[in-house]
Amino acid sequence: MTTVSYHNLKFRVFAALFAALYILFHGRPPDFADAFTSPEFYFQLALSFSIALGLIYLVHYFTKRLDRHCDWRTQRIKRMYMQFILCVILPSFIDALFFYFYFKENGQSIFENGFVWIDLPIVGGLFTLLSVYYWLYYILASEKEIYREIEHQNLKIDESSPNLDNGDLEIKWKDDVIRFNVAKDVLCFFRSGKQVYFNSMEGNLYKANDSIGNLAIRYSTYGFIQINPGVLINKTIIEGYKSGEKRDTLLVEVRKKYQNIIGENRNFLLIITREYINNAKKHLEPF
Repeated sequence: MTTVSYHNLKFRVFAALFAALYILFHGRPPDFADAFTSPEFYFQLALSFSIALGLIYLVHYFTKRLDRHCDWRTQRIKRMYMQFILCVILPSFIDALFFYFYFKENGQSIFENGFVWIDLPIVGGLFTLLSVYYWLYYILASEKEIYREIEHQNLKIDESSPNLDNGDLEIKWKDDVIRFNVAKDVLCFFRSGKQVYFNSMEGNLYKANDSIGNLAIRYSTYGFIQINPGVLINKTIIEGYKSGEKRDTLLVEVRKKYQNIIGENRNFLLIITREYINNAKKHLEPF
């Protein structure tokens, strides 16, 4: 799974301040002159800001934990549920619980003073927006991670042009042309964002100038199997398969010599999703 570093401390502080001010003024007449000259206002602002900052950190913490165990790219439905429970429902509940005791000490009820009906839905909405922010951050940052990996490994990136007659694939690299026999030289094709790449058997990464759908049609007779919407894998590298972590999925087991090429952070290349299971099993019966 791809991990992402969230360098967003300033954003979190600003978001906490914005949330505190929004909650204090939402649904109330905006008397700014009176508010900014009142010591009570600054006490409530400091209290709301501290709570908001703590809860935003809680969202930040759980988001990083979920990235390691249930990332957006490989388990998006499960991740959506877990993100909603841990990063929207839980912090909203903690916020409500805190203010329940706070207002109770001041002789008020959160059901009568408008907190439950006005403030709490806004709090939940703000945590939802925060989760959307982290989702977008993850998608964009993990996309960049692929390019960093490419640069780090000094892999060749250029456009490919398929030869339809004999299953060859040509790479235009600088002034040269590299030709691959897909059945013998290509490990898998996979989509990342809007771009399709392929790994060679040597572990190099190249850009494919075609869609996964077209490649699946073109190379199905050369031993390639589509195992999910974004991955086409060479049958010769497969040792077997087993039940996946997610319901209605299988996990491809590759031969030991190719495991380092796949890598621990790219398990999405090995997941057979429900709509592709029957076709994959038909091709993998010997296993």
